Amino acid sequence: MLLAHRGVWLIPPMIAPAGAWALEITALEISEVPGGCTMPILELMGGSWRRNPRALQDGPSGTVLVVLEELPSDADDPRVEVRLLHRDGDGLRFVGVWPDMGVEWPEVIAPTVQLLAGA
Repeated sequence: MLLAHRGVWLIPPMIAPAGAWALEITALEISEVPGGCTMPILELMGGSWRRNPRALQDGPSGTVLVVLEELPSDADDPRVEVRLLHRDGDGLRFVGVWPDMGVEWPEVIAPTVQLLAGA
């Protein structure tokens, strides 16, 4: 599933599909902005929905998972809580939570995902 791609207007998922537990990030590209701007540009983010958290306990180190929880909101401005998990040698670890995010959530979490994927 393509979550973000530079130059293409995409609306990321705001809820997990029925039966899905988390979104495993499988592709990420970030570029630095010339001129010293501190906010990197998200070029590409993609992922695959996962159904069973137990199966991920034995997965490869460096796996990054996104858990979305739909928040009460109006239809014109959907909101979501984003939780980030990371698999290291000891299993899944909670990394952080971004409460009350809109469709910009992939851009906001991208630097943290990049850091975790390289860990």
